[in-house]
This record gives sequence, C-alpha cells and structure tokens, in this order.
Amino acid sequence: MGSGGWMLFLATVLGIYALVGAYLLGRFRRVLLALGVTSPLPMDLAMALVCAYPAGRLLERLLPGTFSAGLILLGSVALAFGLHALPVVLVLHVLSGANRFVPLLPAWVKLRPERAALHALLLTLFLAGGATLGGALAARMPVVRLQSLDLAETSPARTLRVAAATDLHAGTLVGPGRIRDLGRRLEALKPDLILLGGDLLDEDIPSLSPERETEFREAFRSLRAPLGTWAVLGNHEIYQGAKRSAAFLESAGIRVLVDRWAQPDPGLVLAGRMDRAGLRFALPRLPLDRILEGAPDLPVLLLDHTPTASALEEAAARKVALVLSGHTHYGQLFPFQWVVARLFPLPRGTRRMGPTTAVVSPGYGTWGPPVRTSCFPEILLLEVRLPALPPPSP
Repeated sequence: MGSGGWMLFLATVLGIYALVGAYLLGRFRRVLLALGVTSPLPMDLAMALVCAYPAGRLLERLLPGTFSAGLILLGSVALAFGLHALPVVLVLHVLSGANRFVPLLPAWVKLRPERAALHALLLTLFLAGGATLGGALAARMPVVRLQSLDLAETSPARTLRVAAATDLHAGTLVGPGRIRDLGRRLEALKPDLILLGGDLLDEDIPSLSPERETEFREAFRSLRAPLGTWAVLGNHEIYQGAKRSAAFLESAGIRVLVDRWAQPDPGLVLAGRMDRAGLRFALPRLPLDRILEGAPDLPVLLLDHTPTASALEEAAARKVALVLSGHTHYGQLFPFQWVVARLFPLPRGTRRMGPTTAVVSPGYGTWGPPVRTSCFPEILLLEVRLPALPPPSP
C-alpha cells in the first residue's frame, strides 16, 4: 500500500473508531443527565477509556515500556466492551424512540425516566461486561481441531502428523508466555511437522529492547518438530517490514517460505506464498505455477495467509492437495463473524474444491482486544496419510 492508500485506510479506521466512541459517549451522557449526575468525573473517565487504545499505540512508538503496554491493554479491553455494548445501546435507543409513538415498553419507562435510564445502564453493563469477560477467558482456551487428509492412493501407507497454527500476533498483548504455552500444547500433540500460517508477529519485534527481543526469540524456538517448523508471512509481518520479520523468524529457527517450495518429507512438497498485502508495498506475489517450478510430482501442501476467492481458486486449479490459510479470526468479536462471512468465501473451517482441501483457521492469538466472542482460538492437527516409504536399499 502506498503512503496515500495507507493514510486513507488509517483515516477510515480512526474515523469509524471516533464515530462509535462519540455515539456511545453521547448515550452515556444522556443516561447521566437522566440520573441527575452533575459531576464531570464519569464522563472524563469514559472519554479517557475511549482514547486509551489509540493513545497507547502512539505512545508505544515514542516511549515503549510498561506504561504504554498497560495503556494498550486497558484501552483494548475498553474497545471490546464498547463493541459489545454498541448493539445493546442501538437496540435500546431504537426501542425508546419508537416507544414515543407506539407503546412497546412498560408505562413506567415514560413516567420514570431516571429509573429507565438506570435499568438501561445496568443492562448494558451486564451484557457487554459479561460478553467481554467471557471472551477474555475464551481467548485463553484454545481447542484442537482434527483434520484428516488421505494422499495415499495405495497401501501400505503411513501417517504424517502435522500441527498448524495461524495468527499468533505476538507482541504487546500476546507475550512470550503465550507463545511458550503454544509450544507446550504442540509438543503434547507430538507432530512430525509444524506449519505457521502468517501474522505471527503483531508489532515490530526487532525494534523492542534486546532483552524483550530475546524473550520472544526463545519463545518461538519452543515451536519444534522433527521435520521442522515452517511459516509464511501474513499482512502484519509485511506492515512491519517483510525482510525484518522474516529475518527475526529465521533467527528463531522457523523456516520462512516466501514464494518458494521445500520438501521436508520425501512424500510431499510444502510451498508458501507472499501474502497479497505485499502487492501494496511493491512486493511481488508470484503465480503458483512459477512458485512450484522444479518441484517433484508429489502432493503439495500450500501456506497462503489470506483466503481470498482468487487464491483458493488458483490453488484448486493447480490441484494442490491442501491450502492452509488464516487471517479472518472468524471476526474475533461478535457480530463480526457475519462481516467476514461476506468478505471471504471460506471464513473458517474446511471445504473441498475438487482435488483440493481448503482449511481456514480462526487463529491462535488475538488482534487488538485480547478477547474472542465469535469462536475459540484454534490449533489444527492434520493427519496426512501418505504412501509408505520404500525400504532402504541394502
């Protein structure tokens, strides 16, 4: 994305953020007035919470440290609360407006506006607060999804255990401890091969202090398997600098595939694509046929971070065995799963496309608020059936 496009995108996001914040603050102010609250303190605190997340992100660039990280955490939780409060407030707003003309609500709502305001406030706090708290707990409770893939046309056969995770978003809110926890969970699955589907980094890790960078590097080193740990870049690595991100991951023992293929096992080919976000930064994304030039005639497992319709169709046309993607988070926060379902042909789960199996994971980490209310985080365990290897020659 050029500087003009990036500025337009940033202005759009900040504009929507400001509009939602202004609307919720306006409704909160009306509740305070109905309750007879004259102190400016509640509104000042609410405004501070609305501003905390963007202020923390800006301060992180200028003065990284505990204070900016705490501000980001506080602001991100407030952001999740606000997004969950928005549909509740909108419904109550519409009902109260319609009640002026049609008696939809009990008579005391008109007769006792202070009581109605208090009930509306408590209901919003209960629903949005409960959703945010539950989502914060859910974000730390990953599930393991089993997926079988039969690539053995004859028997005898062997099974290759492939563990996969996407969208870790390691950085300020997903720290080294969460990555080490993923390492422990993967180790318990005893995979032969580990695949990481992009957006592994949320911030520019190499710009952190040497001590913090070392913590993250050692945490990523815990993601180990006999046939190696392989990854592609997602849009967040590209935003922070594709070369720097790839170099950091490689230094942590993770082999990064950018528009190239490798053969970690004699029975299959593993390929990785440059994410489509690279096109905005003048980074080429090669056609799949070009990427697989010279590859042996074996089943192909493809890592491609963003599951656009064109990317999945190209993989199916090339008859790759499996394409693994992430990126969508399945919306992460309710009700955004309905939004991503309109944006992507496969927002999560598995779909057969002729000879190709497409798998989209909602990811392991979180972006922005450390909260999940559309789905649990996920680890994939792929059981790939391959032809048995010939016995070694005497």
